[in-house]
Amino acid sequence: MADTNRFRDDLAQVQTLPQALEERVRRQGDEVWLTLYAKDKVDCRLTFADLREGAGRWAAALVGAGLEPGGAVLLVLPTERAFYEAYWGIL
Repeated sequence: MADTNRFRDDLAQVQTLPQALEERVRRQGDEVWLTLYAKDKVDCRLTFADLREGAGRWAAALVGAGLEPGGAVLLVLPTERAFYEAYWGIL
């Protein structure tokens, strides 16, 4: 129980979603964050660490394309792994 309270305290200190993701990766990187299904079968399981890695690729691609902090991005993707990685990469 003490560890759970400490984890909540650590999350209470973060001020942004990317910081919250980093804390989750630090604590629970290999735990599944999201399971996606296709036609009633598991299509993909995404861990916190997978999410951070994919988001980092999207963020790097956006910066490489000339996007600056605070710039606008329109996200139009099917609800699949790439959508979640892109969303977090945009943050």
